[in-house]
Amino acid sequence: MDSDIITVKEAAERLHVAVNTIYNWITDGRLTYEDGLFRVRRRTLFHWPTLKARALSGSLDPSHGEGR
Repeated sequence: MDSDIITVKEAAERLHVAVNTIYNWITDGRLTYEDGLFRVRRRTLFHWPTLKARALSGSLDPSHGEGR
């Protein structure tokens, strides 16, 4: 079953990036609440349709910030 609410691990799998990349994008401010990010207690979650739209817009480049 495909849920609209996904974990960081699921987001990484769907976007074909590492989990650390997702956390780096959050830390760098590249992923925000406007991108479907939200927190419930200590869990970081995403609203997949919102995050997917952001990813499809081309503004998330997995190679950005590599090699730091």
